[in-house]
Amino acid sequence: MRFSLRALIIVVSFSAIACAAYHYWPREPGAVSSDDFHWRDYSVGIMDQAYSGDLQPHGYTCGGGTYVELREGAHMPGSTGGWYYQVGIQLPVDINVGDQFDLYPVARGRHLEPVGEFDRLGFLRPCEFAAFYFGNPIGGCLKCEDADSGGTLMVVSMTREHVTFEVKLHAEISDSWNVDIDRRFSLPRE
Repeated sequence: MRFSLRALIIVVSFSAIACAAYHYWPREPGAVSSDDFHWRDYSVGIMDQAYSGDLQPHGYTCGGGTYVELREGAHMPGSTGGWYYQVGIQLPVDINVGDQFDLYPVARGRHLEPVGEFDRLGFLRPCEFAAFYFGNPIGGCLKCEDADSGGTLMVVSMTREHVTFEVKLHAEISDSWNVDIDRRFSLPRE
């Protein structure tokens, strides 16, 4: 009787410790969002030629236009896992409420300036867009003048501080996931 009681107490003690450790052990936080959306007045989008020869968004500079940057994704802290897409859309400078713009991929044969050892940069023109998708381990850029890619952007409301717009965009990215956006954004004007 003493042996079985002692064995029962030991088993119950180990079970309680295991349950407590499982319950209170810190967990992985899971995927963390890394969304970054911008509406930049008086800006021109810059594109960079990727290793494949296609063009991807590279940033912006001051100029005569409006640059919209949409970057949405997620990553796993402490690992190399994650995904994101980045789309750069160039619009004209004078935009009013109700304006709707048809969006097209960057035209083929655009003049690009060599900058440094690896970069070849150029500017987006009004109503053009460039897109990039990265997902571990695949990624890619939108092909120039891709016939299956395009979209629209409609300005819903605009104040001195904020702009609300709707984007419907499809970007075919070969050897990767496509970028499909169909949503409304409300962003501060920068």
